[in-house]
Amino acid sequence: MGQTSSNILNALISALKQDTEAEVRSSVVWSLEQLGAASPEILKALILAIDQETDIDVRSKLALSFGQVGTASPEILEALTLVLQQDADIDVRSSAAWSLGRLKGFSTEIVATLLEGLLGAKDWTVRSDCAHLLGEISQGNEAVIQALLAGLLDTERDARIVCVQALEQLGQRFPSIIQIIEGKLVQAIVSPEFEKLDSGVFEEPDIAKRPAYFKAPTTKTWHCVC
Repeated sequence: MGQTSSNILNALISALKQDTEAEVRSSVVWSLEQLGAASPEILKALILAIDQETDIDVRSKLALSFGQVGTASPEILEALTLVLQQDADIDVRSSAAWSLGRLKGFSTEIVATLLEGLLGAKDWTVRSDCAHLLGEISQGNEAVIQALLAGLLDTERDARIVCVQALEQLGQRFPSIIQIIEGKLVQAIVSPEFEKLDSGVFEEPDIAKRPAYFKAPTTKTWHCVC
């Protein structure tokens, strides 16, 4: 990196840390992405910033920026996991979930993080995001299928619907396991625990209260009372 580029980078990192205007810090995040979000120096600055940032929109952009890196690292995975589990804002958490779904490498660790979020997160939107991404990026192994089936008993209706859609997506991605998923799904929905839940025909989750990136599958092959 030339001296001029180095000076520019240092100025941007300094602004990200110290500028009092959220709009300026947001622009800095974009500029750092253009310089190369995979740069170790830039990544270090972004990870530090997301831990300290107070503005919701800037935190969300910081979380999204990690999804542009391409390849995960332990530091990125740790930062996104903390945001997914602990951030108070739904859009910031969803941005972290989106980035986890776009990163390559550490796939076992990423799927483990999503499983933990699906089964243990207190906020239903985190559980929904984790289910959605498991349908997108996991290999549809037994642990994933069982976790999504457990999600059919979620206390939040929309979370249950997303789990059904994730199972459907796995069946579309891996036709060899369609019959397995269908059989387990039938077993799940006739269980006494499922019967206690509020009834109603299968429908889309309330997209109005979901982040803009969230796109529910449009092809429905299964209809379920959730």
